[in-house]
Amino acid sequence: MNPSPFSLDTKFLPEDAGEDKIDLDLGKWRVFGLTPGDGVVDEFKSYLSSPPEDDADFAWESSAVPGSPPLHGAFLCRLSGKEDRKFWLRKQALVHPTDSRRIEPPLCSGFCRFRLDSQRLPITGDCIHSAKLRLSLNLQRFIRHQPPYDDLNKSFRPRLQKRKDKRSIHGDEQSFDGEDNWLPDTPEWRKFAAKKHLAKYLELIGDQMGKELSRACGIIEKGVLQIDPENDWERVGWDREDEYSLSRVETLWEFPADNPITTVWELGTKLMHLSKAEGTAAMHEMEVKEAGRVLNSPCFSIPIAENVRLKLYAKTNKRIRFEIVHSELWNQRAALLKEAGLKPETGGRSWNEVPHLLKALRQRAAKHMNNVMEHLRAVPTQELKPKRLLELLVEVASAVRPTLSAQTRIDRIQTLLVWLCFHKGYRGGIKKGPYSDALKTLAERGIIRFDHQRKFYVLSDAYKDAAAALSSIAGDPLLALVGVDPSEFVLQPSGLPPIRVRE
Repeated sequence: MNPSPFSLDTKFLPEDAGEDKIDLDLGKWRVFGLTPGDGVVDEFKSYLSSPPEDDADFAWESSAVPGSPPLHGAFLCRLSGKEDRKFWLRKQALVHPTDSRRIEPPLCSGFCRFRLDSQRLPITGDCIHSAKLRLSLNLQRFIRHQPPYDDLNKSFRPRLQKRKDKRSIHGDEQSFDGEDNWLPDTPEWRKFAAKKHLAKYLELIGDQMGKELSRACGIIEKGVLQIDPENDWERVGWDREDEYSLSRVETLWEFPADNPITTVWELGTKLMHLSKAEGTAAMHEMEVKEAGRVLNSPCFSIPIAENVRLKLYAKTNKRIRFEIVHSELWNQRAALLKEAGLKPETGGRSWNEVPHLLKALRQRAAKHMNNVMEHLRAVPTQELKPKRLLELLVEVASAVRPTLSAQTRIDRIQTLLVWLCFHKGYRGGIKKGPYSDALKTLAERGIIRFDHQRKFYVLSDAYKDAAAALSSIAGDPLLALVGVDPSEFVLQPSGLPPIRVRE
């Protein structure tokens, strides 16, 4: 995390950045000795995704159907059917039915695709089956789960499995979304985070996949084909080609903040001016409870270039996070390899190249962020027009019919204001639902209109300035109206879109 709080004059440097989520294709692993059509391939796949028979920790029956084979292996899950070619990575923790033993899932998600390869062995012409991993890695989470009990002075072994203890809290700092993909801001953690963790991350994944293949090959050799390793020449085995292909990378910067939610509201409303057409604001429920209330965090996301988005949100109760998300990187493979100092003709064949590509993406991300800051400094504060604003509030309030509960009517008025002023419109039909009458009335009066391009009901042009000015001042139309501080709001306990109200 940067030592200084964020300001519009902040300079984003590549060396201060980090990575959060990294989506990529990894491998391929080539399996030899399996003949399609004789049932051996299906046997191999069943062993590839099942727990080791000699390991009691994984030999637990499926809770779905008593007596059936376990659904979850050490790394991969069982296929849903014989025609299925995707082995999903295990997301569930394995809990023993009779004692307290628990095996946590791996620190990555995705699936393994196993299929017959188009290539054959050059001498014998035998078939080759290939396995490829399509993964979503989370480098911050991987690092966060390494040191035992948050004591970095103790020796540790790099691990691919999550730790059992909760990692979303450290001292008096805790994440608002309950996630553990952040690192404590202490000298010991800063030193530890500077190590080269990505290489170990990939190595652990490769080793785990190799163990699964070796175990399945061994069972097929001894139990199904009954091959004598001393006398028979034909064997079932595998090798690995260190191919890779990046698809999506999140580059992040973090800054300290005394009141992260208020800071994000103030910055986010400026960001929305840069992309009114496609900017979105989502709400993420916070798990933190303070003085008996549950907070929720705003998250702003806007496109700033082709296949590039900027995200801003409050990560913990002491920091905010900026993210530059590069997507569809497979279409930029040659250019990215060149920026990383690698040859496009030979790149993409060694996992050791991945850190170089991430470094090049940090350079790209820093340029994007500094360009955004330059534009933000030029964003003027819109002038509030009280008369037009009052007209908008009166129209919305009068469109909502009285209900048995006065609070219900207030909640519906508030929800409409948030949709129209902050979310920049309403997506959905207006013929049914609790808001249908109010939306129909607003449409008939010309307050809202249907935007065919965006498939949204939006405010008419006469009221856009009032809504934009109100949002730019406080981030939330109702908060500005009643004078509530943005840090003093809670989630409604209903299934409706997140609403912020006074306690």
